[in-house]
Amino acid sequence: MIEEQAEVTAIEGSYAWVACRAQQDCARCAEGKGCGGGILGRWLGDRLHRVRVSYQGNLSIGDCVVIGMDERVLFSLALLVYGLPLALMFVGSSFGHWWIGGDVATGVGMLLGLSVGFAWVRGFSRKMRHVRHFQPIVMRRVFSAESK
Repeated sequence: MIEEQAEVTAIEGSYAWVACRAQQDCARCAEGKGCGGGILGRWLGDRLHRVRVSYQGNLSIGDCVVIGMDERVLFSLALLVYGLPLALMFVGSSFGHWWIGGDVATGVGMLLGLSVGFAWVRGFSRKMRHVRHFQPIVMRRVFSAESK
């Protein structure tokens, strides 16, 4: 189980929105020479740190909790989000090259395959948004808002 500490920011029925603590960029990412995690974090801002989790019991806004997700589920979702568009990109580029030939057709096929992959992942994620198996869960409360 992968765990992360977070603070409850909002409650919607059996789901809570939590804000995860921002991870510090490594020195290379801060310089813009690393993997790009620091740049992506600055572009997307808070969206990378707010997570919707399912919970049971009593929570209130301001509670500090530990959220968790099964590694196998996270690996499967990451493979779907990254692997499917990448695979469809290769299929599209191969099809464009085979059917019409040339660099332009290969590039157009690549972009079409990638777009179809992203569209499918977006539709799948909207359908699976409320499936508890794919949701991070609140593992335990570290301390409540009243004890701060």
